[in-house]
Amino acid sequence: MNLRVILLAGLPLVAMTSVAHAASVTDAGLDCIIEPSSTVKLGSGVPGVIEELLVDRGDLIKKGQVLVRLDSNVERASMESKKARYEFAKNEYKRKSGLYNKALIPTREVDESETELKIAQRDFEEAEKILERKTIRSPIDGIVVQRLLQPGERVEEQPIMTLVQLSPLYVEVIVPAGMLGSVKAGDRATVRPEDPIKGEFTGKVTIVDNVVDAASGTFGIRIELENKNYSLPSGLKCKVRFFGKGKASDKGPQAARKGPPKAAMPALQTLSAPPVQ
Repeated sequence: MNLRVILLAGLPLVAMTSVAHAASVTDAGLDCIIEPSSTVKLGSGVPGVIEELLVDRGDLIKKGQVLVRLDSNVERASMESKKARYEFAKNEYKRKSGLYNKALIPTREVDESETELKIAQRDFEEAEKILERKTIRSPIDGIVVQRLLQPGERVEEQPIMTLVQLSPLYVEVIVPAGMLGSVKAGDRATVRPEDPIKGEFTGKVTIVDNVVDAASGTFGIRIELENKNYSLPSGLKCKVRFFGKGKASDKGPQAARKGPPKAAMPALQTLSAPPVQ
């Protein structure tokens, strides 16, 4: 009888310890890391020799901005030649159309001239596209973080430089399986980066993994942070807390593991064994 009472009296103490631990994790926030939303290994669609690199490490870049030019002397000469043929074919078709309207030449000659014009136009447009591929543009707004090749080097399939997109930023969080279902896409979150960055940043949950890693008992969550002025660098560790879409409400580990009601705790604590006769 005495042993049974001692076990019952110990239960609330264990529960209180678990709740206190969960609360401390929630108050401190969950560990996270801030990463670029996109990392691009910029390459070339065609092989060639690098003629000019127009940006360097640390430069801000815009989508569509010219970053690299490959040697294009041969392609440019080909394009100019086909452009001249195209212009000649246009003038020839215009001249023969005028003669046909005056009934001076048969229909066959006009048809032949029109066919030659279409072929010349197609060849010229293809030559323009080939020449354009010798100019490499940025696919994103972002920053150059690394130059891997230099002017004069030949590019095949290897990347020329590395670019990152820093707006938005992605905050990656690994959370315990006990939080499954407590955080949903669209929820708000506050992110506190490590020193020397001060303050908190508000983001939105965009991805919640539906698969829990069995080995670690965790799953991943992604938060998106706007960073239009690039005031927040990537690569920092951080702490994150989750809130709902509307009124702020804690959705950390404590919400998934509530302790016993306070009213029930004194009843268990006041149990005592009858005196031994």
